[in-house]
Amino acid sequence: MRRSAWNPETEVPNPDTIAGVLEFLEKVSSLEKDGYITRQLVWDTCGWYVGRYFFHGKEEIERLRTKWIHS
Repeated sequence: MRRSAWNPETEVPNPDTIAGVLEFLEKVSSLEKDGYITRQLVWDTCGWYVGRYFFHGKEEIERLRTKWIHS
């Protein structure tokens, strides 16, 4: 799923597939928020991915937020 979330030819997120990866990271965030896992565990296991998805996908994340809010 992660591999399909990025388009190596254009060096931008794939808008058709990045949502699945972002939804997984959101589920991990919910587990931390509800106290099932610790924030330290999240950062130790997913922090590298979270930082990169946010940095490289920031515009796509904003587009998806707008789309979901207005749906």
